[in-house]
Amino acid sequence: MRDNLVIVSVATVLIAAGVASYLYGKTPAPAAVQTAIVDTVPVSFEEITRGEKSQVTKSVNYIITSEVELNKLWTMLDAEGVPPSIDFKENSVVAVFAGQQETEGYTVSVTKIEDSSQRMVTITLNKPGASCLPTKSDTQSYQIIKVLKTALPMAHEDVTTTESCLN
Repeated sequence: MRDNLVIVSVATVLIAAGVASYLYGKTPAPAAVQTAIVDTVPVSFEEITRGEKSQVTKSVNYIITSEVELNKLWTMLDAEGVPPSIDFKENSVVAVFAGQQETEGYTVSVTKIEDSSQRMVTITLNKPGASCLPTKSDTQSYQIIKVLKTALPMAHEDVTTTESCLN
């Protein structure tokens, strides 16, 4: 009988210790953190025109979504002729401007477009390096491209590179 009492007492203590450990000693497992794996998809684009003279003197980018907007933009450029015909139901036009620069040798261009949770447009400003002979001539470099239309929000990343004139 005494052996049964000891066994029951030990079992009760172990059960109580297990319950106490479970209730007070165990920290809740962290909630599962779900990270969305978003694939990045390259987006092709086509250059419409580029140049070194425009009426745009600030570094700025535009999304053109209609023929009226494209015609207005075209009047601000040194591009010749009339703007090309664009199917704005399927495409958008992106215009990137470097702004007013006091010397030649600056260029701006879209170097990459990728879709993920947003459409990321990488814009590269190439500027002349210290080894380049400065030519005193104001420039307002620009590039105009055509890209498939998207419902994704637009964002841009600016990259600056310096060109060496020593070969």
